[in-house]
Amino acid sequence: MAIIPILLVFFNQKWYLLGKFSFWAPAILVVVIAGPWYAMTYNHVAAGFRYTWGFTYTKAAITQNAVFLWAALGPVILALAAIGAASGIRRDPAFSSPGFKGAVALLAAVWIFQSTAPADLQDRYLAPLLPALFLLAAMGAQVVATTIQQRTASRAMASLAFVIPLLSMVPAALHPDIKKPLGIIELAKVVWANRTPTNPVVLIAAKESSEVAAVAELAMVDPARPSIFAVRGSRLLGGGGYNRSEYLPKFANAKQAEREINAFHIPLVLYQADPGGWAHVAQVDAIQSNAKPAWQILGQTGSKQAPVTLYKLPQSEGMSADAGQLLQLSSPNGL
Repeated sequence: MAIIPILLVFFNQKWYLLGKFSFWAPAILVVVIAGPWYAMTYNHVAAGFRYTWGFTYTKAAITQNAVFLWAALGPVILALAAIGAASGIRRDPAFSSPGFKGAVALLAAVWIFQSTAPADLQDRYLAPLLPALFLLAAMGAQVVATTIQQRTASRAMASLAFVIPLLSMVPAALHPDIKKPLGIIELAKVVWANRTPTNPVVLIAAKESSEVAAVAELAMVDPARPSIFAVRGSRLLGGGGYNRSEYLPKFANAKQAEREINAFHIPLVLYQADPGGWAHVAQVDAIQSNAKPAWQILGQTGSKQAPVTLYKLPQSEGMSADAGQLLQLSSPNGL
C-alpha cells in the first residue's frame, strides 16, 4: 500500500505532490504508530523468512512469480492483460485514465514488494494483484472485440474475445488440485475421546504435511479450545527455525528422545512414518517398536502406503501434564 501513492505520482507526473505535507501526512502517521512495533517485532518475523534480502532473491522471485502467474492464469489471460496495458499506455479514450493507472499501480506495487521481501516464494502471495490483472485483461478483451467487430462487422464474432478466455480457464476449473485424505480427521476424534482432563496432550510424530494437518484437525474437533495440547514432534524432538529450513533432530538416538517424551508425560502419540525425512519420526518408531510395556493402538487410518496410527502410552497412565512446561515449549522464544 505504501508503494502505490509513489507509483501514481510517477504515472501522473504530478511531482509537485511530493512537496506537499498533506501527501506525506498519512505516511508519517503510520510510521509513528506502526514503526516502533515493526522495529520491535522484526526479528520474530524475519525468523520465518526462507530467503535473505538482496538481488539474488529478487532475481529468483521475478522468475518464479512469472511461472506462478503463467501456471495459474495461462497464456490467453496474460496476453489480454498485456494488450489492455498497451492500450492504456497509448491513452485510448475508451478507458478511464485514473482507473487504468490505479490498476497498473496496484499490480506493480504487489510485484515489487513480492520480488523484494524475502519471506518465501508462494503463488498465494500474488493474490492481491489479481483484481488489477483481470481488469487489464478485460480491457484487452474489449480492444480485441472492437477490432474484430470493425473488421468483420459481426458482434457474434467479437464476443469470442470474451468467450475464449473463459473457455481457457475451464480445464483448471474441472481439474482442481485436491489434497489426498490422510485419515487424520478420524483419528483427531479418537484423540478427543481418549483425552484425560489432567493430561490432554498428544504428540504428533509425522511428516511435515501431516503434522500441520493434525494440528488443524485437533483444533477443529476441540469444542472448548484451547483444551488439547497438540505437541509438534518437530518442536519437542527437533528444531531448526520457524520453517524448519535448517532442521536438526534434537537428540542423537531413540533412547534420549524417549527420555524427553517421558519427561513431558506424553499420554498419546499420533504417528506416521516419514522415510528419509525427519529423523525424530524414525526415533519415535524405534521407541514404539521396543517399548515395554507395549504402546496400545487406539486407531489406525490412512492408506496402506502411509498409515496413520494413534498410540496410548501405558507409562503415562495417571500422570498429569505440566502446562507451564508445554507453554514454554510452544513459546515463540523457543524457535
